[in-house]
Amino acid sequence: MGRLGPRVDRRRARALVGGPVSCQQLSRTGGRLALADGGLHPHSPSAAGVRNHAWSALFVERLAPGRRRTVADGNAARRRGGHAHDRGTPGLHDTLPGHARASGRVLAPLRGLFGTPRATCGRGGGEYGERARGPGSAAGSSGRERAANLAIGGWWTRLPTMTDNLATGGGPGAGRRHAWRLVMLAALLHGLAYFLLLPAWMGEDEPWHVEYAHHVANGHGTWGGEAMRFGDRELMSLSQLQIRRKVGGLEGEEIRNTQEALLDSMREHGFWARVDWAPWPVGAQTLDQVVEAHTAAHQPPLYYLVGGGLLRLLRIDEVEGQMWFLRGMSLAAYLAVVAATFGLARRACSDPWITLACALFVAWWPMHARQAGLANNDVLVKVFSAWSLLLAVDMARSGITTRALAIAAALCACGLATKTTGAAALAPVALACLWRGGRRAQRLRPGRRVLLVGAILALAAAALAFWGGTDNPAVPRTVGNIRMRLDTAASPEFRAEFSRTFLGAFNWYTRELPAAVQSVVLGLLALAGLGLGAVFLRAREGIERGTLAFCAVMVVAQSALVALRGVAAGRYLMPALPALGILVVIGLLGPLPERQRPRAAGLLVAALFLFDGIFLWSALLWNQYALWGA
Repeated sequence: MGRLGPRVDRRRARALVGGPVSCQQLSRTGGRLALADGGLHPHSPSAAGVRNHAWSALFVERLAPGRRRTVADGNAARRRGGHAHDRGTPGLHDTLPGHARASGRVLAPLRGLFGTPRATCGRGGGEYGERARGPGSAAGSSGRERAANLAIGGWWTRLPTMTDNLATGGGPGAGRRHAWRLVMLAALLHGLAYFLLLPAWMGEDEPWHVEYAHHVANGHGTWGGEAMRFGDRELMSLSQLQIRRKVGGLEGEEIRNTQEALLDSMREHGFWARVDWAPWPVGAQTLDQVVEAHTAAHQPPLYYLVGGGLLRLLRIDEVEGQMWFLRGMSLAAYLAVVAATFGLARRACSDPWITLACALFVAWWPMHARQAGLANNDVLVKVFSAWSLLLAVDMARSGITTRALAIAAALCACGLATKTTGAAALAPVALACLWRGGRRAQRLRPGRRVLLVGAILALAAAALAFWGGTDNPAVPRTVGNIRMRLDTAASPEFRAEFSRTFLGAFNWYTRELPAAVQSVVLGLLALAGLGLGAVFLRAREGIERGTLAFCAVMVVAQSALVALRGVAAGRYLMPALPALGILVVIGLLGPLPERQRPRAAGLLVAALFLFDGIFLWSALLWNQYALWGA
């Protein structure tokens, strides 16, 4: 049998149990934890309760020396007729040191090892009955204490199994790791299908993103460009003038040569056959003859600095080879988003079937998986948004640490430096700071409190300065422009185009899924919204409504950005897809009884697989190859 950590101090066990204790072996007898050579009879209920509490306290002490429960607390609880953790004594969260509590490094592994105890926390029976239900139940005290008591309540009935699991590699923790590997393998194979099958230049705006990264790879910076002069318009197109204004050291001949190389590759791969609205199929000489005055030069520079820097390091010179490398970056970013979704789903629900369904929802959502095969800065901003949301949830649950706050701020800054759609990630991070930071700020010294307030005001001033000084057309500059964009977003045409491009549109949005498929998917999303409302109104076993609230904040903030942007493109909602996927899956599966969730999760995964298969056939096999023979 595996050993639980270092050898337990027998004197402390003797003091806690109140009698001679041998710590040589652990054995399971009749579903109870018993000490092989304990002072009391191993089958005695009172003996089991005393020893159970002793082993729990000793295990906590091995993790956080000096912060275990006192003997007096345990004795007082036993005199009242119960265990210490059932009678208002501090929970696991309160026995750990502050830095461990804040970082969550202790509580999360414990929950991963022990899982949710079913025998002791059932709805109608068990040793603790209703008192030990999970977070959100009517019984118990605060949500944090209930969660801690729930985690502690299953320790002693699962300790022998846990030690065996540690020794053999099995058990709930291994099962969760196996599920994670399964999800990532499914996502990798799925992303590779889009990466390999999607023809070149079939990603929206790919030529302009590759053009920008190409110039950075050639040694040009994303600053110090040359402003347009009188008469330049007669010599260069608008897209060429815009890239020259943004990128330093560019000459007109280099810009023209790059665009000609891009157009030659697009003709070679049948771009004008698949995107039949684009004019100038043969004689196009500039990218303005594909989309007039369009460019990626106004985008924030981080994606192009990273991609262009790697292209320069690897010495990839041809524009088509650069496109495939940037698509490889997109595949890696897609996998990073799926991994973040799996972690976020674990925090939102303890049911492993729901966790698996949430991760597969994000992995198999067609328009998200399609981005694994595109060269676009939207794929990178999703990574920063997903992981900043995960950090915000952890800070709200476990407390704010300097390290966690610094990482969250860095992720948000990187998201804003990649694309303006990353601004929505600021909302859950700010909510986490308000959720946990109020009391901590009150305990600061007056000088530090002034510095904190000054930093917040400086950040707000920097945001206002960016809003007033940016030349990005995605950012509204005036109140009138904001009102005009909101009116546009409220129109039926905007909503129809947004839903079409979010559910499934391809060939530069010129073709879409069958109307019947779109109607079925929209109906399921509406049903998920109703179920989510029921989950918020009434607590469900194993579902953490606080995490769902953070997901809802993220989705609302991202939707507001889409409306303010004024462009009905479904990819602008993708930074919030992990949050949206969790809300949809829990809305569909959360209201169901726990025993029905595995079968319902299987049906949902099968429906996702069917939906994605329809998209693969329509978007790749039929419209990309069968029709055009390329």
